[in-house]
Amino acid sequence: MKKAIVLLACLFLVGCQIKVENLLSNEGHVDFGTGYNDSGITGKTNIFNKNHDIFIEINTLNEFGTNKLTITTYMSDKNGNEEMISRESVNVDPSWSKFWSGFSNPNGSGKYIVRVYKGEDKIAEGSFQIK
Repeated sequence: MKKAIVLLACLFLVGCQIKVENLLSNEGHVDFGTGYNDSGITGKTNIFNKNHDIFIEINTLNEFGTNKLTITTYMSDKNGNEEMISRESVNVDPSWSKFWSGFSNPNGSGKYIVRVYKGEDKIAEGSFQIK
């Protein structure tokens, strides 16, 4: 019985590995949606159609601690290779830990990864798909 409990606990922890790693690294996340209001994005989704409005929300565990973030977007192919398609800087208040904005919809179907950097340090990541 003890072996079965230990095995189930190990399987659970392996399944949660990504979430545990994010918690330990203090890395935030990027969410996507179809609109926004005073609280953040609305219509949260990771799947969009071409020419659909996309809004992003960056959430971190700690204050940004800087007045500038860099948002980098990559397109990922079927083999996991990534190609950077855009990089932009946004001005933020250093005391913020959340930021949302409109986002340029990339041209073309595929999987996209958005990474947010404070200087050289990645502070958040998220992905979405365009059908």
